[in-house]
Amino acid sequence: MSDTEITIIRIDEKSDQVRLSDGRVTRMSLQSGKRSQKTGPSKNLRTDPLARFNLILTNPDSYRLLDHIMMGTRPEGGSPGIYPRQLFSLIYALQNAFSSQSAISRALLFDSYLPLIKQRLQDALPTVAPDDQVRITNWIAAPKSPSASRISRLFRGLKMRGINQSDLLQQQGVMLSLDDERFSQRNTVYSSKNMMIGDGTALKAATSHTQDEVVDMYTGEIRQRHIDGVAQTHSEGGGESTHGTKFAIIWSPGPNKHDTIALGAAYVNSPSPQIEASSALKLTLEVQARLIEQGASASLLAYDRAAGRKEQETLNGAGMVLATRATMDRTSDDSSHYRKPKFIGTTTPECGHEQRFFAILKRLHLAVTDVNGNSNYLPLHHNQRPKRQKNGRVFHYTEHPYTCWCSPGTNNMLRVAWNGRKSALSTSKDGIEIAGDEGYDNMLRYLQPHAPDSEEFKEIYGLRQTAEAMHSIIDDMLPFKRLQRWSLESKEAWVFGYLIGHNLVYQQLRRKQIPDSAAG
Repeated sequence: MSDTEITIIRIDEKSDQVRLSDGRVTRMSLQSGKRSQKTGPSKNLRTDPLARFNLILTNPDSYRLLDHIMMGTRPEGGSPGIYPRQLFSLIYALQNAFSSQSAISRALLFDSYLPLIKQRLQDALPTVAPDDQVRITNWIAAPKSPSASRISRLFRGLKMRGINQSDLLQQQGVMLSLDDERFSQRNTVYSSKNMMIGDGTALKAATSHTQDEVVDMYTGEIRQRHIDGVAQTHSEGGGESTHGTKFAIIWSPGPNKHDTIALGAAYVNSPSPQIEASSALKLTLEVQARLIEQGASASLLAYDRAAGRKEQETLNGAGMVLATRATMDRTSDDSSHYRKPKFIGTTTPECGHEQRFFAILKRLHLAVTDVNGNSNYLPLHHNQRPKRQKNGRVFHYTEHPYTCWCSPGTNNMLRVAWNGRKSALSTSKDGIEIAGDEGYDNMLRYLQPHAPDSEEFKEIYGLRQTAEAMHSIIDDMLPFKRLQRWSLESKEAWVFGYLIGHNLVYQQLRRKQIPDSAAG
């Protein structure tokens, strides 16, 4: 045996590890596992790919998404090619119906679809670039579908060809939302049309293998294998783990499964829920800025527990509040972090007695001292109120009635403002005086603009759960398959193409006024 030969020193079957003679530790081949079957509302929320295919095909906007991409094989343009940009635009949106680019390529030449595609390209002819006019004319005369490899190469290079897919999705989502009178000042603040919902989704990798070497247990041979270098292991809400690529997505909910409007998506390069929440928050602020430019604005972002104090404070500055699932422990004692009283601040009513307020389990409590000098904490009723200003911005505050021990028959009101910085919290005569930076931090971290047990919060969170289940169609399309995309550019092209296609389905349904049941 030569000095350079690598052999197996030890096999640990419990941990599925192999120790090699050169000191490395690698893994044996893994058995890939399937996702568990869906339960609850999302179980029956399946959509027909052929119905989506037809709706995208008939929508004229499907052909104009990539009007400005540079054609050819080189970043600076290269040769003109034989396919019009508008055909690639259609294929890009059709990823919502079929995940296989080969299937899309074949379907374009079906006798039932080809006449409509020709007609749509003919309709676009007067308003496209001169080089595309030539391509469209030639293509109509002799239709030919691009190969899957050509499609894949073009989609991988959309960024260097001049297309910002994130901007494309945001512009489309904002336009469709405004057309549907969403985020309008005419809507009530807590209307679902004024709400954004965010969440993360992990798309399963093309392979579950995480190491590029595998040891043959019979021959001892070490072989190289193809791994998904972009994929990471992400934990999901149900406690399961998915090895894949995570994206943060925000959308506007609707009453039916095709009524959600995708507003933004971003790749999350970390399994950390906090990084996911930060990515979603960045998208939310970008979309909010676009809405404000159009005289509209969102008032609320519903998210899961990953969003917290930092996200709440940032949203406050943009005229929004955060509704998250309450962080509630299941212990009955006072050892829990969230059950320990957190001092928020004080207020002094007309009677002159200072009142001290604490946060416990996301609720505001009034501290009352009994005859023995012991402190008791009384939970206060929670009323959420919006306040509109002349400039169109929406200001939120909560009202909490309380009674002072010196005047049991009278009611006082404490108001906690949720917009702006801590200096704005005590501007009202009923406002709370925050106990410095720590009190301000405690308010954002251990209180909520929406009380966990209030009817208002239950309605908002129930809407979030329903909308999340409806939006699970992005996972539902590939329930037991892997996303056969290896590079991040290819994955982004699929995700953005899928969401943009989803919006085009919504747009066409709205134009045709087809009920949701006709498409599912």
